[in-house]
Amino acid sequence: METVLGWQLLVALSVIVSRGFSAWSMVVVAFCWTAFTVFAVGTHQLILLQLGVIWGTVWLVSLVFGGSDRKSGTPVETGKAPDRGKRIVEVEPNSLELTAIETPSARVAPPRLSSHFLTGVTEVAKANDNAMIQLAKTAEEYAKRRRESLDANKDLRRQLKILRASVTSHLELSDQKKNG
Repeated sequence: METVLGWQLLVALSVIVSRGFSAWSMVVVAFCWTAFTVFAVGTHQLILLQLGVIWGTVWLVSLVFGGSDRKSGTPVETGKAPDRGKRIVEVEPNSLELTAIETPSARVAPPRLSSHFLTGVTEVAKANDNAMIQLAKTAEEYAKRRRESLDANKDLRRQLKILRASVTSHLELSDQKKNG
């Protein structure tokens, strides 16, 4: 009995310690413990106990410490969504400049796109196109060789069928001569 309680204490402590890093790591640890529980624990009562300890600890720690914004890691009051505001971005024709129109709660300007970035994106797109063209050519060549192989096998099968019929007829004739 002490072993079971000690084990549950270890599970709860690992979930609590992982919350010290981030809420996301706490959930990852809880899912790992859940997978371990489902695959390694043998009795239903212990499975229910351990799952209750795992997710009860997650719930309790989230209730006490609150959640966090996943992207920024900033604390958020439990039950309230973070205010992200609205961001409207205008793009000037023939320009790499972006203009941000901010609402009162939006304070982030969009990043400026440099010509080096756009050149890099263009090069990646061209390389991707070339790779896809090469892949299509390779697949077409493979299909052509496969068709040729199947045609050659078809001709070989036809010849083997004729040879088998010939051998079978010779064996039947020799059996008739023996018996008759």
